[in-house]
Amino acid sequence: MIKLNNKGVTIVEILVCFLLVSFITTSLYTTVSSFNNKRGIESVRADLLQYRNDIDKLIEDDLIHKGLIDAKITTPINTDAVTKYNIELFFRDGSKKVLIINSQRAGEYGSSGAAGGDEATCTGKSDDFYIGYGSSETSGDYLIYRLPNVGSSVNKSCSPNETIMDLRFNSIEVKNSDNVLFIYVNFYHPELGNDYSINIIAPINYFA
Repeated sequence: MIKLNNKGVTIVEILVCFLLVSFITTSLYTTVSSFNNKRGIESVRADLLQYRNDIDKLIEDDLIHKGLIDAKITTPINTDAVTKYNIELFFRDGSKKVLIINSQRAGEYGSSGAAGGDEATCTGKSDDFYIGYGSSETSGDYLIYRLPNVGSSVNKSCSPNETIMDLRFNSIEVKNSDNVLFIYVNFYHPELGNDYSINIIAPINYFA
């Protein structure tokens, strides 16, 4: 004769089951979260590489096919909030292009106070980073390439509030030295660091 166990489920067994389910759920959440984070970083990296490649191709096509004979760099606008470079490129076919590099920065993380105050670290502006290229800023062929928006935060301590982008221009260097034009724009992202940049080096009047 078979004896049935009528004791049922004990509290200990319920707790063990609960702990096992909690452990499995936590492990799955961590795995999915890690996967999504990696996927997000790869997406940022892809956007940044595409941005860099588009700019490189746009400018280098003219430099290679038209031949650069002169480059004039206007003294950049440089304030607490805005750094703006204006480079005029002159080509052998008689055409001219204008390259604009604009870096408008909000205050850094942790900035507080109203813009203009004696101890204020706010700039009164939100981040706006772009590269423009065309015959002139008002011509129909002038194109503006803004940095991809891959995330941002709002500093509500500033008045007005300032938007700080996750992807930013980190440093800019433009110079015409020894008949060589150097254009360097470095990017920064919290997860990617500053390993990505636009770096164009072009001889001036090379075939003269």
